[in-house]
Amino acid sequence: RNMGRVLWTVAASIALAPRSGSSGSAGFALWHELGEGGCRTPGGRYEKRSAFHGLTSEAGCRVACEGDIECTATVFGRVEDGSTFCHLLGGGPYTHADGEGSGRFSCQVREMNCTVPTEVDAYDLSACSTLEATAMLPCPVRCAGGHSGAPMARCLRADGVFELAGCARVSEAWRLYGLASCSASGSSSLLRR
Repeated sequence: RNMGRVLWTVAASIALAPRSGSSGSAGFALWHELGEGGCRTPGGRYEKRSAFHGLTSEAGCRVACEGDIECTATVFGRVEDGSTFCHLLGGGPYTHADGEGSGRFSCQVREMNCTVPTEVDAYDLSACSTLEATAMLPCPVRCAGGHSGAPMARCLRADGVFELAGCARVSEAWRLYGLASCSASGSSSLLRR
């Protein structure tokens, strides 16, 4: 299967209690169940970090995830022979479950809280008035002067710092040599062929 990292933005999450018949409970993290099947990003990808077999409950799977600061989601389920599996996932954003598995397993995402980075050369975070840990960046992120792109922030590590991506320095080598005219940049001989 395809594996990949993309932006993970966590919207409102809810605390999940263990299902009846399960033992153990998750720590203090908030969790949101996305549905039956495997967790998927908008592009249908996932990043499996590790797998556990024999855990008895979804709560136990969540506790295992909370022990891994880069775990962002879990898939817990049972196979035909009754054995269980718990997949710990990283990356994201996990926005939906793929619906596969005929109700034998489900996807849950973990709310990750991060703080605003203090040193960011390519990004303008001047609108950020708080440095408190949050699940979503509490302010708009823009590219700083001399940079261009589609900026994004992602929280991929429990109690970490938002990772910023998408802005790059505008190169001095790129210049516009006339509107809609290749001859303005000295390539008119290519157009005559």
